[in-house]
Amino acid sequence: MPEGDTLPLLSAVGAWVYLSTMSVGAEPSTDSCWYFAYGANTNPSVLQGRRKIQPESAEHATLDGFRLTFNLRGIPLVEPVFANIEPAPDAQVHGVLYRLKPEAQARLDMLEGEGKYYRSVDVDVTGDDSGVVRAKAYFGLKTRSAGRPSRRYLELLIDGGQHHGFPAEYLEFLAKQPTRHVPVLSWALARLLPVLDRIRGL
Repeated sequence: MPEGDTLPLLSAVGAWVYLSTMSVGAEPSTDSCWYFAYGANTNPSVLQGRRKIQPESAEHATLDGFRLTFNLRGIPLVEPVFANIEPAPDAQVHGVLYRLKPEAQARLDMLEGEGKYYRSVDVDVTGDDSGVVRAKAYFGLKTRSAGRPSRRYLELLIDGGQHHGFPAEYLEFLAKQPTRHVPVLSWALARLLPVLDRIRGL
């Protein structure tokens, strides 16, 4: 469910990828799954800290043939748009490939509103350690023309990318995105989101 959307307000993950195959050399349990994050959940403070989802593994990964855009509807003024991905033949999206236990995947599906806020599409993702895997990526359903994300939201993506070793040029691309910031409202929303995630996860 997009962060800052209608009740409850929740963080946009941008899109997630659930892998249908295991890579050579990986040894997860047979019912483990993978997903690819390119939005706020690239940041450990969101996925693990706020949403209480503990991945079995995490690695930098890329998705070719798509580009990052900010066209997922949010709340006007304070959180106008969130990250999304769309087809673009010569483009590439950097993100984080996580491995989750079934209960963690179920919690994530619930928090993200799969089927209501996102649809899933099979894609090929390349992990730094796991190689190329066939996967499902979430694409936003409630879109608008591309706009400016909040400064708070964009900083989550940049911090997540730094944590997971995204290339410098991609971090520079993120840092150059124009943003919006409403001091009092943005501050209040940042403190409200953890509470809403806890309520949603009960």
